[in-house]
Amino acid sequence: MESPFASLHDHFPDGFFMQRHRPIIMPETHSHGHVEVLLPIGCSLTYHTQTGLYLAESDKLSVLWGHIPHRVTKVEGDGEILIANLPLAELLSWSMPEAFLGELLTGKLVSATSGDPLNQSLFERWIDDLKSNDIQRSSISRMEIQLSLRRQSLTGWHAQKIKDPYQEDRSSPDQHPPMISSRQSSRVISMIRFIAENFTQPIDTGQIATAGGVSKGHAMGIFKKMLGTNINRFLTQLRLHHAKSALSDTDDKILTIALDSGFGSLSRFYEVFLAETGHTPQSFRKLQHQAKD
Repeated sequence: MESPFASLHDHFPDGFFMQRHRPIIMPETHSHGHVEVLLPIGCSLTYHTQTGLYLAESDKLSVLWGHIPHRVTKVEGDGEILIANLPLAELLSWSMPEAFLGELLTGKLVSATSGDPLNQSLFERWIDDLKSNDIQRSSISRMEIQLSLRRQSLTGWHAQKIKDPYQEDRSSPDQHPPMISSRQSSRVISMIRFIAENFTQPIDTGQIATAGGVSKGHAMGIFKKMLGTNINRFLTQLRLHHAKSALSDTDDKILTIALDSGFGSLSRFYEVFLAETGHTPQSFRKLQHQAKD
């Protein structure tokens, strides 16, 4: 699980995984489904997202949602970066502050306002736990990551945006997202929370819209405007990511995983899984286990 970022096109493992490597300047943007919990050690990194440039300072936690196109544009110092990669649904289930989620889900790099001398040793332990291939140790690591983020919330988070001296030559990774009001953002976050808490159940777009306090049509519009994808697609991807994590991280039966992920039936699970991945759940699990050996 200790992986240098050799190529921006490398396949990201599914489920929870860790990285440790020397950071590099990325020649192009990339995106993925994970939330990255970052800890630069002995270096600081500048990240470029669709909302601007953000600084990840040495020895301070930063969090980035990988779904937002991003890249590292500057590295200062000869250090390394430690990264815990988490499924979005997992982070959303941790009751993080509304302001934190609002900034994270709109494409900002959210950073701790202060460092913690224990962070490095914690990351190193989480890496060792994952290397052990012990499911129980890995599960405890994930709980410790949750507690670390919630403890940091007591001190505070901020998005440390920095001025781009070459703004005229450096357009956003894709294009700037349409403007969305804080009220609309709050409603979308309420919908995302509802999806994250209920995606294992047979929920529909109407229920999701109600959770956001808006009509179905308005919900679909502001959701697409903020996240660049529609509600049903987001729901399916969340279920699929949960299933892929379970296939990778547990030995649960395929039927159990299908139902626990909210697909409703084994046939529907197979249909979506094969269409999205090109593999059956069994062959996907086999490939994941081979990669860990």
